[in-house]
Amino acid sequence: MIHVDDLSFSYDQKPFIEKLNLQVKPGFTVLIGPNGSGKTTLLRTMSGMLEGYKGSISMVGKNIRKMSAIERAKTFAVVNQRQNFTFPFSCLEFVSLGRYPHRKNMNRLEKEDYEIILESMRSMEVLHFKDKLLNEVSGGEQQRVVLACALAQKTKVLLLDEAFSALDIAHKANVVKLLRRRVEEDQLSVVSVMHDLPLAYRYADRVCVMQKGSLVSHEEPHLAMGKDVMREVFRVETEIIEGRGLYINI
Repeated sequence: MIHVDDLSFSYDQKPFIEKLNLQVKPGFTVLIGPNGSGKTTLLRTMSGMLEGYKGSISMVGKNIRKMSAIERAKTFAVVNQRQNFTFPFSCLEFVSLGRYPHRKNMNRLEKEDYEIILESMRSMEVLHFKDKLLNEVSGGEQQRVVLACALAQKTKVLLLDEAFSALDIAHKANVVKLLRRRVEEDQLSVVSVMHDLPLAYRYADRVCVMQKGSLVSHEEPHLAMGKDVMREVFRVETEIIEGRGLYINI
Protein backbone atom coordinates (compact mmCIF):
# COMPACT_ATOMS: atom_id res chain seq x y z
CA MET A 1 0.00 0.00 0.00
CA ILE A 2 2.81 2.44 0.92
CA HIS A 3 6.45 2.16 -0.16
CA VAL A 4 9.19 4.41 1.22
CA ASP A 5 12.49 3.76 -0.55
CA ASP A 6 15.88 5.22 0.45
CA LEU A 7 14.25 8.26 2.09
CA SER A 8 16.64 10.98 3.24
CA PHE A 9 15.68 14.37 4.65
CA SER A 10 17.71 17.24 6.09
CA TYR A 11 16.91 20.27 8.24
CA ASP A 12 19.11 23.29 7.40
CA GLN A 13 21.42 20.98 5.42
CA LYS A 14 21.90 18.79 8.49
CA PRO A 15 20.95 15.14 7.74
CA PHE A 16 18.07 13.94 9.91
CA ILE A 17 16.61 10.88 8.15
CA GLU A 18 19.04 8.88 6.02
CA LYS A 19 18.31 5.99 3.66
CA LEU A 20 15.12 4.90 5.44
CA ASN A 21 13.11 2.07 3.87
CA LEU A 22 9.60 1.11 4.90
CA GLN A 23 6.72 -0.87 3.41
CA VAL A 24 3.26 -0.45 4.90
CA LYS A 25 0.55 -3.01 4.14
CA PRO A 26 -3.17 -2.61 4.82
CA GLY A 27 -3.64 -2.54 8.58
CA PHE A 28 -2.99 -0.34 11.59
CA THR A 29 0.66 0.76 11.71
CA VAL A 30 1.85 2.90 14.61
CA LEU A 31 4.98 5.06 14.70
CA ILE A 32 6.49 5.40 18.17
CA GLY A 33 9.70 6.94 19.48
CA PRO A 34 10.98 9.71 21.77
CA ASN A 35 10.45 13.36 20.91
CA GLY A 36 12.69 14.34 18.02
CA SER A 37 13.10 10.78 16.76
CA GLY A 38 11.65 11.55 13.30
CA LYS A 39 8.07 10.26 13.55
CA THR A 40 6.34 13.44 12.41
CA THR A 41 9.03 14.16 9.81
CA LEU A 42 8.49 10.71 8.29
CA LEU A 43 4.71 11.15 8.28
CA ARG A 44 4.93 14.61 6.71
CA THR A 45 7.21 13.42 3.93
CA MET A 46 4.83 10.53 3.29
CA SER A 47 1.97 13.02 2.94
CA GLY A 48 3.91 15.37 0.67
CA MET A 49 3.80 18.19 3.22
CA LEU A 50 7.60 18.22 3.40
CA GLU A 51 9.42 18.53 0.10
CA GLY A 52 13.10 18.46 -0.69
CA TYR A 53 13.57 14.85 0.38
CA LYS A 54 15.65 12.31 -1.49
CA GLY A 55 14.35 8.87 -2.38
CA SER A 56 10.83 7.93 -3.39
CA ILE A 57 7.46 7.53 -1.72
CA SER A 58 4.55 5.78 -3.42
CA MET A 59 0.99 5.01 -2.39
CA VAL A 60 -1.20 2.42 -4.07
CA GLY A 61 1.41 2.14 -6.80
CA LYS A 62 1.79 5.86 -7.56
CA ASN A 63 4.71 8.15 -6.76
CA ILE A 64 3.28 10.99 -4.66
CA ARG A 65 5.49 13.50 -6.48
CA LYS A 66 3.58 12.71 -9.67
CA MET A 67 0.12 12.94 -8.09
CA SER A 68 -2.09 15.98 -8.59
CA ALA A 69 -3.70 17.56 -5.51
CA ILE A 70 -7.01 15.86 -6.32
CA GLU A 71 -5.31 12.48 -6.76
CA ARG A 72 -3.65 12.86 -3.37
CA ALA A 73 -6.95 13.80 -1.74
CA LYS A 74 -8.58 10.70 -3.21
CA THR A 75 -5.69 8.47 -2.10
CA PHE A 76 -4.92 9.60 1.45
CA ALA A 77 -6.26 11.82 4.23
CA VAL A 78 -4.11 13.58 6.84
CA VAL A 79 -5.08 14.54 10.39
CA ASN A 80 -2.62 16.59 12.43
CA GLN A 81 -2.40 17.06 16.18
CA ARG A 82 -3.46 20.70 16.10
CA GLN A 83 -5.88 22.46 13.77
CA ASN A 84 -6.30 26.08 12.75
CA PHE A 85 -9.90 26.98 12.00
CA THR A 86 -9.88 30.24 10.06
CA PHE A 87 -13.47 30.28 8.82
CA PRO A 88 -16.63 29.98 10.99
CA PHE A 89 -17.73 26.60 9.62
CA SER A 90 -20.43 24.57 11.28
CA CYS A 91 -19.33 21.05 12.16
CA LEU A 92 -21.48 19.65 9.33
CA GLU A 93 -20.01 22.10 6.82
CA PHE A 94 -16.48 21.18 7.86
CA VAL A 95 -17.04 17.42 7.50
CA SER A 96 -18.62 18.12 4.09
CA LEU A 97 -15.21 19.34 2.90
CA GLY A 98 -14.09 15.71 2.93
CA ARG A 99 -16.32 15.07 -0.09
CA TYR A 100 -14.73 17.83 -2.19
CA PRO A 101 -12.35 15.54 -4.18
CA HIS A 102 -15.27 13.31 -5.18
CA ARG A 103 -17.85 15.90 -6.18
CA LYS A 104 -19.31 15.63 -9.66
CA ASN A 105 -20.99 19.00 -9.26
CA MET A 106 -18.98 21.62 -7.39
CA ASN A 107 -22.15 23.56 -6.50
CA ARG A 108 -23.94 20.84 -4.60
CA LEU A 109 -23.58 17.54 -2.81
CA GLU A 110 -25.25 14.36 -4.02
CA LYS A 111 -27.43 12.14 -1.82
CA GLU A 112 -24.57 9.66 -1.53
CA ASP A 113 -22.28 12.43 -0.25
CA TYR A 114 -24.73 13.34 2.50
CA GLU A 115 -25.08 9.69 3.54
CA ILE A 116 -21.29 9.37 3.83
CA ILE A 117 -21.00 12.64 5.74
CA LEU A 118 -23.71 11.76 8.25
CA GLU A 119 -22.35 8.23 8.76
CA SER A 120 -18.84 9.59 9.34
CA MET A 121 -20.17 12.06 11.93
CA ARG A 122 -22.25 9.36 13.57
CA SER A 123 -19.24 7.05 13.86
CA MET A 124 -17.22 9.81 15.57
CA GLU A 125 -20.19 10.66 17.85
CA VAL A 126 -20.39 14.28 16.65
CA LEU A 127 -23.68 14.17 14.74
CA HIS A 128 -25.68 15.64 17.63
CA PHE A 129 -23.83 18.98 17.38
CA LYS A 130 -23.62 19.10 13.58
CA ASP A 131 -25.12 22.61 13.47
CA LYS A 132 -22.76 24.11 16.04
CA LEU A 133 -19.81 26.23 14.93
CA LEU A 134 -16.42 24.59 15.32
CA ASN A 135 -15.29 27.28 17.77
CA GLU A 136 -18.30 26.48 19.96
CA VAL A 137 -17.20 22.93 20.78
CA SER A 138 -14.30 21.66 22.89
CA GLY A 139 -10.84 20.81 21.58
CA GLY A 140 -11.52 17.09 21.83
CA GLU A 141 -14.83 17.48 20.01
CA GLN A 142 -13.12 19.53 17.28
CA GLN A 143 -10.61 16.73 16.77
CA ARG A 144 -13.39 14.17 16.37
CA VAL A 145 -15.01 16.45 13.76
CA VAL A 146 -11.67 16.55 11.90
CA LEU A 147 -11.44 12.75 12.05
CA ALA A 148 -15.02 12.53 10.72
CA CYS A 149 -13.96 14.75 7.80
CA ALA A 150 -11.04 12.42 7.08
CA LEU A 151 -13.36 9.39 7.09
CA ALA A 152 -15.79 11.20 4.77
CA GLN A 153 -12.92 11.55 2.31
CA LYS A 154 -13.20 7.77 1.73
CA THR A 155 -9.52 7.18 1.07
CA LYS A 156 -7.57 3.93 1.36
CA VAL A 157 -4.87 5.55 3.52
CA LEU A 158 -5.14 7.62 6.71
CA LEU A 159 -2.06 9.44 8.03
CA LEU A 160 -2.54 10.53 11.64
CA ASP A 161 -0.06 12.70 13.54
CA GLU A 162 -0.98 12.38 17.23
CA ALA A 163 -4.62 12.67 16.16
CA PHE A 164 -5.90 11.25 19.47
CA SER A 165 -3.95 13.45 21.89
CA ALA A 166 -6.82 15.90 22.53
CA LEU A 167 -9.33 13.13 23.24
CA ASP A 168 -10.30 11.90 26.68
CA ILE A 169 -9.62 8.27 27.56
CA ALA A 170 -13.08 6.97 26.58
CA HIS A 171 -13.23 8.71 23.21
CA LYS A 172 -9.60 7.84 22.45
CA ALA A 173 -10.35 4.13 22.90
CA ASN A 174 -13.60 4.38 20.93
CA VAL A 175 -11.92 6.17 18.01
CA VAL A 176 -9.11 3.62 17.82
CA LYS A 177 -11.64 0.76 17.94
CA LEU A 178 -13.59 2.37 15.09
CA LEU A 179 -10.44 2.71 12.99
CA ARG A 180 -9.59 -0.93 13.72
CA ARG A 181 -13.00 -1.90 12.37
CA ARG A 182 -12.48 0.24 9.25
CA VAL A 183 -9.11 -1.42 8.72
CA GLU A 184 -10.70 -4.84 8.79
CA GLU A 185 -13.83 -4.04 6.77
CA ASP A 186 -12.38 -1.71 4.11
CA GLN A 187 -8.75 -2.89 3.88
CA LEU A 188 -7.77 0.56 5.12
CA SER A 189 -4.15 1.48 5.83
CA VAL A 190 -3.72 3.66 8.91
CA VAL A 191 -0.32 5.09 9.81
CA SER A 192 -0.48 6.85 13.15
CA VAL A 193 2.09 8.65 15.28
CA MET A 194 1.30 7.81 18.91
CA HIS A 195 2.85 8.44 22.32
CA ASP A 196 0.44 6.16 24.18
CA LEU A 197 2.56 3.00 24.22
CA PRO A 198 0.01 0.66 25.88
CA LEU A 199 -2.65 1.76 23.35
CA ALA A 200 -0.22 1.21 20.48
CA TYR A 201 0.64 -2.26 21.79
CA ARG A 202 -3.00 -3.25 22.14
CA TYR A 203 -4.40 -2.07 18.80
CA ALA A 204 -1.55 -1.91 16.26
CA ASP A 205 -0.96 -4.61 13.66
CA ARG A 206 2.64 -3.46 13.30
CA VAL A 207 4.77 -0.98 15.24
CA CYS A 208 7.60 1.13 13.81
CA VAL A 209 10.05 2.20 16.51
CA MET A 210 12.11 5.26 15.58
CA GLN A 211 15.22 6.73 17.17
CA LYS A 212 17.37 9.63 15.93
CA GLY A 213 15.86 9.58 12.46
CA SER A 214 16.31 5.83 11.98
CA LEU A 215 13.93 2.90 11.98
CA VAL A 216 14.94 0.65 14.88
CA SER A 217 12.22 -1.94 14.46
CA HIS A 218 9.16 -2.67 12.30
CA GLU A 219 7.41 -5.73 13.63
CA GLU A 220 4.27 -6.98 15.31
CA PRO A 221 3.80 -5.22 18.68
CA HIS A 222 5.04 -8.05 20.88
CA LEU A 223 8.27 -8.18 18.84
CA ALA A 224 8.82 -4.46 18.17
CA MET A 225 8.11 -3.41 21.75
CA GLY A 226 10.24 -5.92 23.62
CA LYS A 227 11.96 -5.04 26.90
CA ASP A 228 15.36 -4.44 25.36
CA VAL A 229 14.03 -2.06 22.68
CA MET A 230 11.91 -0.11 25.17
CA ARG A 231 14.88 0.19 27.52
CA GLU A 232 17.26 1.34 24.78
CA VAL A 233 14.90 3.74 22.99
CA PHE A 234 12.66 5.10 25.76
CA ARG A 235 14.83 4.50 28.84
CA VAL A 236 11.94 2.80 30.63
CA GLU A 237 11.33 -0.67 32.00
CA THR A 238 8.27 -2.41 30.58
CA GLU A 239 6.44 -5.65 31.08
CA ILE A 240 4.11 -7.51 28.72
CA ILE A 241 1.38 -9.35 30.59
CA GLU A 242 -0.40 -11.93 28.47
CA GLY A 243 -4.05 -11.07 27.95
CA ARG A 244 -3.65 -7.60 29.48
CA GLY A 245 -1.04 -5.77 27.42
CA LEU A 246 1.99 -3.55 27.91
CA TYR A 247 2.76 -2.03 31.30
CA ILE A 248 5.37 0.66 32.00
CA ASN A 249 7.14 0.33 35.33
CA ILE A 250 7.66 3.77 36.85
